Amino acid sequence: MYLCVRVDLDYVPWQSCGPGELPHSEPAMFIRLLDVVRKLGPRLHFFATEQVIRAFPSLIVALLQEGHDLDWLCLDPSKAEEGFEAARKLSFATDYELRGVAYRDQWPSDASLPAEAKFLSAKTDPGAHRTKFFPLTVAVDSDLVKASGTISVLDEDLRTLLRDHASRRMPATFAIQLPAIAMVDRQLMSFQRLINFAESIEMPIRTLRQVEGEGAGFRRILESP
Repeated sequence: MYLCVRVDLDYVPWQSCGPGELPHSEPAMFIRLLDVVRKLGPRLHFFATEQVIRAFPSLIVALLQEGHDLDWLCLDPSKAEEGFEAARKLSFATDYELRGVAYRDQWPSDASLPAEAKFLSAKTDPGAHRTKFFPLTVAVDSDLVKASGTISVLDEDLRTLLRDHASRRMPATFAIQLPAIAMVDRQLMSFQRLINFAESIEMPIRTLRQVEGEGAGFRRILESP
């Protein structure tokens, strides 16, 4: 079992945030997050759109230099192939290659995964694709934050979910959206409590790239005949 902390990066200056989210908060929260995890020690898995990689190359290089993992965040599965290739061609690092895809919802059964993608992180198994699939346990987005009402309720809900997975020896992937977190927790105290709680129940923090290399924690998706 393991916990993957998936950080989704999709905000760019020429786009607006969602309702109630703080405009332009993602870059500042990103820098704060790197500071926090530098002290705590976990390795996170960032997923960024090609627009974010193009708009903030210095931030992308910074997270790689800090030892974290990076792959591609898909917003439109109908354009997955072209979006993935566009992201892979951006020269943010000469010795790093994107190989994973993340999506915040169920991957449509009629949408093809990029041919070069090695794994997918999404809500449910899309079915007939030859790649590795990592189910998304929960998305900490603006809808979840608003539904929780307070940071203490959000904390308890996430701990309960993590405790349940640990008791069943099941892996978990939590996807974090920084503009949503900024609505209630600009100092990332809730995030720090989550990491400490995972360690207290002996649930190691892993990236999906690490798990892929270990050969565990995923299900092979077979190609349709």
